[in-house]
Amino acid sequence: MALNDRQAIEFFEQALVIWRKIGDRRGESADLGNLGIAFSNMGDTRRAVGYYEQQLVISREIGNKTIEGSCLVNLGAAYRDLGDLKQAGRILEQALTILRGTGHKKGEVSALEGLGSVSLMLGDRVRAIVFYEQQLLIVREIGDQFGEWLALRNIGEAYKSLDEKSQATRYFEEALMLSRKIDNKRAESESLMDLGIMNFITNHVQQGITQLEQSLLLAKNLGDRTQEATVLGNLASIFFQVGDMQRALSFSEQHLTIARELGDLNGVASNTYNMARGYAMSGRTDLGLSLAQEAFQIWSRLGSSKAKEALELIDFLKGGRAEYINQAKAAIDAFQKSTTFAEMQRAVVQNPFMTDSGFIQSLEKTIDEAVRPENKSAFRQRIIWLRQIANKEQPGILGRLFGKK
Repeated sequence: MALNDRQAIEFFEQALVIWRKIGDRRGESADLGNLGIAFSNMGDTRRAVGYYEQQLVISREIGNKTIEGSCLVNLGAAYRDLGDLKQAGRILEQALTILRGTGHKKGEVSALEGLGSVSLMLGDRVRAIVFYEQQLLIVREIGDQFGEWLALRNIGEAYKSLDEKSQATRYFEEALMLSRKIDNKRAESESLMDLGIMNFITNHVQQGITQLEQSLLLAKNLGDRTQEATVLGNLASIFFQVGDMQRALSFSEQHLTIARELGDLNGVASNTYNMARGYAMSGRTDLGLSLAQEAFQIWSRLGSSKAKEALELIDFLKGGRAEYINQAKAAIDAFQKSTTFAEMQRAVVQNPFMTDSGFIQSLEKTIDEAVRPENKSAFRQRIIWLRQIANKEQPGILGRLFGKK
């Protein structure tokens, strides 16, 4: 039976004592790297960095360039996850140079993938594609079909970030076909998830949800709790964005349960934060505040830059509720009275709250569920006007908290 990360940590810590006792530096190095990976998987990236740095010292001491290069790849990825992208890039460049020198192709692929992800996060999407295409060439050269699937997926992600939707979809579809060809159900689940998200982005909402549900079923059948949690998180995000708070919170709660089970601290924080936003929009401020505070505490402990977002939400939930209610009432009144585009423009000038994405989503839901059929057309036309105006406005605090993430 495969060990989860907590069990793996206990095992490697025991092994580390033995390696140190008998003076086996290579074994010690391997266990330090394994501990780094396990802590990284659990979201405790700072502790992972400590283990990788110890491993790096030993790899240089024993003169093993392959271990050194692989350690640098993991260390660069850890700094990327901590948000120190420049440091991550420098380390990964070192790793690439070393691994190319040793002829270690799989290590070179890992370094290229890391550099691609850092470039993507820095906003240099074209450079990211260059790294990912190099990755694709090598994995095809060495006949690594799983590596090919991974590279195709990476290139698709880069094109998605460039807003080149057709190119992104093409690479995601090629990755899905390859996952089925090599009969890798985990890869198939991830590719269905990628396509589901892509279809949602391109306004094929129901098709996207169906593909995500297929992805979720595969993950459950595999017993892959990590992938199951990832898909649940994406489903929650979609339903948050379409304004279906009940289903969004249901998926978030399922995701949170698994994150706690796996000891995934970042996953716990992300879910408690998203659920806090959902409860805030549903008017359940006390519960939202408790969850936001938990997210803030975890992200602060992990040194994540996301702690600032959680703190902003806490401040809003503590002091902004009464103001929110008053603004919402005034905005609803102004919306109902605006019967032309010009009147809607004047209403927005007097009530900027009307351009908040969460407010507009709530209006749409109310129109669908509560407005008489003979009046729906007129109210939907007002929504179209409001969205046209809102698209020209900059989001304020509520837009940042409750808009698309």
